[in-house]
Amino acid sequence: MQPLKLSSAPDSVTTLKDRYSGKDDGLLELFPKPQYFQVHFQHLHEHNQQLHEELAQLKDTVAKTDEKLGRLLAQLSGNSVMGQ
Repeated sequence: MQPLKLSSAPDSVTTLKDRYSGKDDGLLELFPKPQYFQVHFQHLHEHNQQLHEELAQLKDTVAKTDEKLGRLLAQLSGNSVMGQ
């Protein structure tokens, strides 16, 4: 069974030098196209925006929970002073 080749890159450095020694700059064929990066960064930007929105919601929830906890602790300390 033949091993699976994942890229079209040459098998050796010597072959790579021979292939790209001329003016034909075929080296660019080995790299992803600009559209890949555009889609990739667009996805990152959208995901980043979602994370910022979720973080804002979580901060609001923590602030409300902290306020409720403060009121509860105040009531508990008020009741314990009265009970003594």
